[in-house]
Amino acid sequence: MIIDKNQEMITIKVDKTFKERIIRQSNMEDKSVSEFIRNLINNELTRVDISKNQSYLSEILEIIIKNIIDEKLNTINKILESLYLKQELIIYLLKTFDKDNFEEEIEEFTTTYLEDNLRTIL
Repeated sequence: MIIDKNQEMITIKVDKTFKERIIRQSNMEDKSVSEFIRNLINNELTRVDISKNQSYLSEILEIIIKNIIDEKLNTINKILESLYLKQELIIYLLKTFDKDNFEEEIEEFTTTYLEDNLRTIL
């Protein structure tokens, strides 16, 4: 292969049968040999670029989906935790049902069971 930088031209040496196939195909597509080869190379390079972009976009999409699923799972876990704690509070209150004032019971529950920093869950 010879590349002439001054004329922006590339010369490629191929065997005779390959050259005949190229000429035959270019005639079938009603193109000159150089136009046919340029189109082939351009199409191949474009296909490679598209393939790289698809691979990159696929990875990005996979990351986005994973992040969405992780966030949904975290939200579900928080909801389940809150439901469980509310259920525990109801059970605790039912055990002390004979008392009139639930305010102290709720305060005691949130302090002993949840500790002070977790009261906001309820």
